[in-house]
Amino acid sequence: MKKIASFTRSSLEIGNGHLVRMSQFISCLNTTDINVDFYCEYDQTPEWFSNVEHTKLAAKDFFEKDLSNYDLIIYDSYLDREKLKLIKNDILLIDDFAYHGQYEFVKNILDYNYGTNKEKYINKNLFLGTKYFPIGIDTYPECIERKNFNINSNNILISIGGVSDQKLINIDNLLKQISKFGKIFLMDPLSKLKDYQSSKIKVVQNKSLSSIMNNEDFKFGIFAGGTSKYIASAFCLPSFFIGRNELELLLIKQFEKDNLSINLRNQMKIFNSKNLEERLFECHKNMNELIDDNNSNRINEAIKNL
Repeated sequence: MKKIASFTRSSLEIGNGHLVRMSQFISCLNTTDINVDFYCEYDQTPEWFSNVEHTKLAAKDFFEKDLSNYDLIIYDSYLDREKLKLIKNDILLIDDFAYHGQYEFVKNILDYNYGTNKEKYINKNLFLGTKYFPIGIDTYPECIERKNFNINSNNILISIGGVSDQKLINIDNLLKQISKFGKIFLMDPLSKLKDYQSSKIKVVQNKSLSSIMNNEDFKFGIFAGGTSKYIASAFCLPSFFIGRNELELLLIKQFEKDNLSINLRNQMKIFNSKNLEERLFECHKNMNELIDDNNSNRINEAIKNL
């Protein structure tokens, strides 16, 4: 049996994206062949995370831990990557476009981002593209049960991350613009947005995206530009994406240029145009090609063979 240690972190500043995708990643792995010890550093987590078997551990303590009995280390954080040099085990780094630099001392890279390619990396083993995004029928918390795009729906899904606040976007203005389309489901993973609850806005606290997307139809979604845009793609929900930093803006452009999402920066023009439904159908059709139900099996086989 392959023995793995995985590590990631989250905080109110960086959000829960890394925590979500590592939880999903681990749930792709077959426990009859692979044993994973999940270590993570966090301040506050969504309620669903209490169901994920893990050990809370500061990054400093993780790097001081005796890891010699593990066959593989899976690491998902932009911070402290240089310290991976201290680890003698094989390492799989979950990365994004090599944006934070090349780490040639890491043998294995998984970068599931749309538009990534081998020219960005000099590492030995590469697992690239959206077919390696960790989501499938049984992955947790973001399991796929069905597609939920319905052009006739009056529901709009907005999820702008665990770091949602006015520094990210003018939430009041966004909600005002979107409310004319119908009822808004506003995701609130860290219970920061409850004051927005109203007859037109349902604030959804302590839930994962899948818990809503598997039970409601939506006309479209608006998501922060990190992990959520791939979850939206898995459900084929046409969406607008918001970039919270330069990396997310870069990744969003990859979607926009191939009509996989609609440009939120032109929101007034788009929202007032008669061709919105046509654009939504186009994005929905294109999204069908990104992610399939075999993603989790593909990841499991890749890890087994490392």
